[in-house]
Amino acid sequence: MGNIEQVAYIRPYEMTEGRAKGVKAFEVSNGGVLDGKDEIEEFEKMLKSFQG
Repeated sequence: MGNIEQVAYIRPYEMTEGRAKGVKAFEVSNGGVLDGKDEIEEFEKMLKSFQG
């Protein structure tokens, strides 16, 4: 495995259409290999970077 994103990732999104326009969300995939603590820490890092 060369990159962790081949197995696990957190991707930010912002809705651009309809009633959800402007809503920010995340797609989270842990590939079943991360424990809860690691997953939460990674999510918090991504959330902070997405908020600016």
